[in-house]
Amino acid sequence: MKPIFYIPLVLLLFSCNAEIKDENLPTSKLEALVSLAEDTITTEPEIEKPEINTEIVLKARGSEPGWYAEFYDFKVLLVLNYGKDSLTMQGDFTDLKKSKKFEGNFKETINKTNYELNVSIKKENCTEEASGDKKEQSILLTLNGKQYKGCAGSN
Repeated sequence: MKPIFYIPLVLLLFSCNAEIKDENLPTSKLEALVSLAEDTITTEPEIEKPEINTEIVLKARGSEPGWYAEFYDFKVLLVLNYGKDSLTMQGDFTDLKKSKKFEGNFKETINKTNYELNVSIKKENCTEEASGDKKEQSILLTLNGKQYKGCAGSN
């Protein structure tokens, strides 16, 4: 009767194909729990995000004091006072693609400082003072009461 008992036991041991190596054995409770949880983790389906344009929609610049602006779909990058100051503000500038005229007022708090930006773009020929380049739009930026005048264009 003993040989009949050993045959299933031997078959059971040889039928297991898991190779036991030292690197497979967890060395702590945390590793053991993590290895158990790896089989049960399910990932959330990835939500498709709307595509955000990272291309510059409009460039603007002016002098006295020298400043530069890049407008994107949902933000504007400002470099002011001959590059001494810079600021990135959020806003919806998608209308700049559709029209050569634009009016907007944007408020944002960044690092506990309140900023208010008024943007006024007109469709009128403009010559940059510093370079003499001709542009198709004039622009007036007012940031916290200080005005920056210049020219704007898509190129």
